[in-house]
Amino acid sequence: QHLLSASTDKTVRLWEIGSANCIKVFPHSNFVTCVQFNPTNDNCFITGSIDGKVRVWDITRCSVVDWADVRDIVTAVCYRPDGKGAVVGTITGNCRFYDASDNLLRLETQIALSGKKSSLKRITNFQFCPNNPSKLMVTSADSKIRMLDGTNVIQNYSGLRSGSCQMSASFTPDGEHIVSASEDSNIYVWNRDNQDDSVWRQAKTTYSSERFLSNNAAIAIPWHGTKPRSHVSLASHIQFKYSSSKSFPSRPSAPGIFNLNQELFAEPSCKGASATWPEEMLPSGSIG
Repeated sequence: QHLLSASTDKTVRLWEIGSANCIKVFPHSNFVTCVQFNPTNDNCFITGSIDGKVRVWDITRCSVVDWADVRDIVTAVCYRPDGKGAVVGTITGNCRFYDASDNLLRLETQIALSGKKSSLKRITNFQFCPNNPSKLMVTSADSKIRMLDGTNVIQNYSGLRSGSCQMSASFTPDGEHIVSASEDSNIYVWNRDNQDDSVWRQAKTTYSSERFLSNNAAIAIPWHGTKPRSHVSLASHIQFKYSSSKSFPSRPSAPGIFNLNQELFAEPSCKGASATWPEEMLPSGSIG
């Protein structure tokens, strides 16, 4: 049992759950915004950084296997449940879909989730539906949750408030409901519409069916209360560390939530090619 943490100290750290031991450190050239284990290969994981690069790492070799230059600040990454594909989100609201077979990144397609009147704010999280992996839930900083089928938006979930904080929605284990914390100190719950998506013509909008107050809540993670705790996976949830202390930081309250706009992206946006850290020894020839 291990945990990966992404940090503003330009590293990803591998921790042993149940202790304060940091097993390995994986250096990056800039702040690391997101990380996730490969769901079918615990020896590999994927990271995104504000330097615009997506990296696939080999834990045993402690090195980069492959990488892609998105040429935009990466704010979210997520493997497909089969581990053979990955989706990458950016600060400008773009989603890029990669074939990740054999841990090599090959761009398949990309979409911009932007409206007619205004551009979509950054992507904050992805999650594939547990009972239907063809559906992808996208959380963004424009206070909307979108359901994708392929590259088509088939459902919008509205109601929560999200702006400067890294809010993310989660499916319940059965995939029938969606839960999210909100900047207004409420926890929102939506029923996922299980209508035949093959007949959709225009994305529907669904408002929350339930909400309740939870002061200073930063994240809401549902789980089935009758299952063993080992079934709860936190692999895709990132905890930002503010120091090099070897002890685990305490869970932050909402007023201290890491502010992506003011802190993480204080440096100029990386438009165009960006330099890489020599120590990373990135494989040559990789493209976006």
